[in-house]
Amino acid sequence: MANTKPACGVGSASTATTFSDLWGLILLLISLGSGIVTVVTKFAETVAFLTQAFSLLGITAPVAVWLGAVAAYVTVMIVIIVFFYKNCVEAPRGLDTCSAGVIEDVFPSFDDWSEWVFPFAASHPRIDVVVKCDYWDLAANGGATVVCNDDTERSPIISAIFHSSEVCAAGGGAIAGAAIAGIGGIIAAVAIGAAIGCSASGPFYLLCLLVVLIIAAIVVAVAALIGALIGGMIGKAAAGSDDPINDGAGLTIGDYVTTPGNLIIMGNLDNARAYWFVTEGGHTVHGRSTGSAPFSHLDPDANLTVDAC
Repeated sequence: MANTKPACGVGSASTATTFSDLWGLILLLISLGSGIVTVVTKFAETVAFLTQAFSLLGITAPVAVWLGAVAAYVTVMIVIIVFFYKNCVEAPRGLDTCSAGVIEDVFPSFDDWSEWVFPFAASHPRIDVVVKCDYWDLAANGGATVVCNDDTERSPIISAIFHSSEVCAAGGGAIAGAAIAGIGGIIAAVAIGAAIGCSASGPFYLLCLLVVLIIAAIVVAVAALIGALIGGMIGKAAAGSDDPINDGAGLTIGDYVTTPGNLIIMGNLDNARAYWFVTEGGHTVHGRSTGSAPFSHLDPDANLTVDAC
């Protein structure tokens, strides 16, 4: 017996289980960076009368410059590690279940320039499936947001995300690359700070120190992110692609598909239900629809009478 069609739109669930949002990265960098600048500035005001300096490898610079450079390094590393953890380590538990329907849209990994520039923020491959009415209850389960298609029936969609070893290798490579390049960035930043020089007795000492801190933070952040780019691309190449959308006879719009796996409420999909992840090698393709997007649930209801659930 068919389920009652759930109402489209935001549900009552509020648990964000995972994320891979580049804008989230940028906002986090800005907020952490602002906090670091504030802390270091206050520190500089406290020690402005001092001439204490740190020296490493023959480079001498004000202690606050060292602290600013190290703080920027730690900030970038935390962001990259958090992305890796969320994408590849964290394992939120949901419903061990299965659904089937017709693929409305596909989102391969590394399909956007931002994922090449920031490989640690790359998304796992995803498909959006207009599900048969038999599985409508899953779309709304737990107060999840119900995503509906643009067809006249406003058919519910459940996303299915496939674990990509390529994405995780890129994230791991980005951590290693950022860690190594960031250390070089610290040394370069402090050398620049020492070359600029800020006189502890001058009237513009604090302003000069703040400018040097900002320059140091930028140098370190850029160096670490370049290292993350290089390391991420090396990791990606070494892993090879296992993206079910791009590889061989991959999943395409209009395919009838069954997706078993761990169905969670996913934060960066507006708390909608999504498979994180589809069981490895467990999905089944049942041929193709003769229709075209946007698909209605009436299509798989009529043409995919027997699925693999």
